[in-house]
Amino acid sequence: MQVAPTTLQWAELEYLALRHAELSEASLHRITEHVIKRGAAASLRTLDLTGARVHGREFSKLEAGLHQCTALCKLALGGNPCFGLIGAQSLASALPVLSSCLQELDLAGSELRDDGLRALGAGVGAGLRQLRVLRLGSNKISDAGLREWSALPPCVPRLAELGLEHNLIALRQEAAAAFCGFLSQQTRVRAVDLRWQGVAVLSAGRLRVRKHTQKLAREGRRVVVEM
Repeated sequence: MQVAPTTLQWAELEYLALRHAELSEASLHRITEHVIKRGAAASLRTLDLTGARVHGREFSKLEAGLHQCTALCKLALGGNPCFGLIGAQSLASALPVLSSCLQELDLAGSELRDDGLRALGAGVGAGLRQLRVLRLGSNKISDAGLREWSALPPCVPRLAELGLEHNLIALRQEAAAAFCGFLSQQTRVRAVDLRWQGVAVLSAGRLRVRKHTQKLAREGRRVVVEM
């Protein structure tokens, strides 16, 4: 991956997509130093690194640039199976800076697991006031991770769509109860995807969630939970 020379002007760059680019640590460093820090930080609205082979250790090179991206609306890091816990920790430190602008965050297929989700929660806890779409599918998240995530204070007030498909969520009693509490607190959530779990989803958990969404519907809130 070769990044363009530093003589180019980046001040009006709004969209940067490097999907499936197999970025190295050096490439991420160049993107940060020669693109973001040299003018694009103030204008960049979309950064798409889907499937770009971003490793968690390498992501720290980009993190410094994200701290300056005060207009970033969409950050796509999905399809990076080496991102993991270390990447989640780095991202969490940048999220407070993005709290007033970030509207969509895609981390599907980033091997977060429960530990990575917990680390991410530390950044989300600072309050992502504009976030509307959060994709966490295919991350091997279990009931334990769902419980901890659901226990976070309602710090994402505009969240409307949450993707949790292709995980390991069985909706056991405590997880189902915590998830229902999450739906009650996050008053703008309209769609949650819980399909295609890698474990058997308990019928009691499904029933509890369905009854809760019916209760919300009677209160005037329509929430679609696909299971």
